[in-house]
Amino acid sequence: MTRRKKILLGIAAGIPALLLILVVTSILVIRTAWFQNFVKEKIIAAVEDSTGGVVEIGSFQFDWTHLTVRIRNFVLHGTETKGADPLASVGLVELRLKLFSGLYHLVDLRYLGVDQPRVDLIVFPDGKTNIPEPKIKKQPSQTSGLQTVVDLKIGQFQIKDGLLEYLQH
Repeated sequence: MTRRKKILLGIAAGIPALLLILVVTSILVIRTAWFQNFVKEKIIAAVEDSTGGVVEIGSFQFDWTHLTVRIRNFVLHGTETKGADPLASVGLVELRLKLFSGLYHLVDLRYLGVDQPRVDLIVFPDGKTNIPEPKIKKQPSQTSGLQTVVDLKIGQFQIKDGLLEYLQH
């Protein structure tokens, strides 16, 4: 066997072995508490930057075998006073993902479930609300909010036991 064939054979055997090591390592990392906490902190930072509010998450869980994300006790504080109820709270947010769903989509949402959402909207005497201003100023979007939701391609969306309270001072 020539030297060139040996090199090509080594490369051909090495690529699948490298991919297998990468997949096994990824699965081991995804299952760690470090990864769960890392993703939880990234979610908090992203929501706080995009809303301007203060976010609390009770727990974050990622079930890699079923590609399911569960966020429990999600709270978004707006500009309300310290003793008031937060702007928004959700008992459970559940996302079920679908990998490699198309040519241009690596991940799609099969299911988005929101259990026990509660929104407490306050309008103050000066006309301001407890809805905070985003920390990051974005350029005006060319699409509507509805179009953005449709573009997410959520297979199933469910809201259970929701409550919206409106208070005008």
